[in-house]
Amino acid sequence: MDKQEIWDKACVLMRDEMAELNFNTWIGRGLQPLGRSGDTFYVKANSLMYQQYIAPRYSALIADCLSRAAGEPLKLEILNQQQAEEFQEGESVARQTADEASLNPRYTFDSFVVGNNNSFAQAAALAVAETPGEAYNPLFIYGGVGLGKTHLMHAVGHYVLSQNKDARVRYVTTEVFTNEMITAINTRTMTEFRNRYRNIDVLLVDDIQFLAGREGTQEEFFHTFNALHTSGKQVIISSDKPPKEIPKLEERLRSRFEWGLIADIAKPDEETRYEILRRKAEASHMEVDGAILHMIAEHVSSNIRELEGCLTRVSAYASLTKRPIDMQLAEEALREVFSANEPRHVTCEDIMRMVAEYYNVDVNELKGIRRNREISVPRQIAMYLSREMVDLSLEMIGNAFGRDHSTVMHACQKVATESKTSPSLATVLDDLKKQLTER
Repeated sequence: MDKQEIWDKACVLMRDEMAELNFNTWIGRGLQPLGRSGDTFYVKANSLMYQQYIAPRYSALIADCLSRAAGEPLKLEILNQQQAEEFQEGESVARQTADEASLNPRYTFDSFVVGNNNSFAQAAALAVAETPGEAYNPLFIYGGVGLGKTHLMHAVGHYVLSQNKDARVRYVTTEVFTNEMITAINTRTMTEFRNRYRNIDVLLVDDIQFLAGREGTQEEFFHTFNALHTSGKQVIISSDKPPKEIPKLEERLRSRFEWGLIADIAKPDEETRYEILRRKAEASHMEVDGAILHMIAEHVSSNIRELEGCLTRVSAYASLTKRPIDMQLAEEALREVFSANEPRHVTCEDIMRMVAEYYNVDVNELKGIRRNREISVPRQIAMYLSREMVDLSLEMIGNAFGRDHSTVMHACQKVATESKTSPSLATVLDDLKKQLTER
């Protein structure tokens, strides 16, 4: 059976599985059969958009229909324009590209600014990139939003691909992993889904905290993790908090995340923030006086995205007003940003909302009667922060939480004591304090 006959039969099967509009848009117009090599059938995506859209959504379905059409198991490879031009039946395909691995071309080790806040995480990521599956497996990177976790993960992927042309790398967010799994269940293609994730060399999973509470996805990811780890493949995971602080995460997953190395990324200090801005200006070919960069670095300490956003805002303001970038223009452009970053007055209610959001619990539960650890720990931390940041007596804080003053005193003493011996708790407290004063 030649390639066109297999493809035509597969298309008939796909039409039965998909809405007519979806088939015509994404399969009929988007893909062209190239042929097969061994047990793999190759198709060409007519544009990068088609390749990026079809691969995660329909590849499992297409592979299943091809296998049924051919009467034997077939794998699917969707090639871009350049790869399709190099393809010849019976020969192997060119190496995986960064696009296929879903890697951002800007996120490399060379473009990552190293400071006191992230040097350990950067060193760990580089060690993993040099010897994937050997140095630290898994590598678990955690920190606040916009601090560089995703950048480091992509940097590892780029480095691995540059050193090993046959390496198979995949970057995925937890949300995409979940959506692909749901699609595979609905289309009865779980075997293809599992093969796609368990036959790779480096798996990069972003925002793992969103697994919390998703029992089915946790079950599937648990087996995927085990399959990769057992075969010596590298797993890198990112989260906004360390494993032990992720609520509603199964203990067996939590313990596996702690098998390897846990590295945190804190907020950058002013010197690092200045260097980030300097490099951003240089890469964007912007001529900005160092004093302006220092001013931005001094006023904006939340995260790297906001830092870079300030520089973009200054550039746009200068372009729109047709004025040169000087201190006066920068102050005008960033007046609202700077005022929003000024320390604010904090109340007990603010603290309860922030802590509840951080631990993914309901505010009312902090005031309730439940004593399980998922609630008692956030409640004690909220009481401690209220004592530290709000000018209220123990009795008044107790009233806010529906407790007496002795309970508040016990909670404050416990958190204060544990924070001295637990770096992760100290980091959590510091992060919460900064978020409360900067929001």
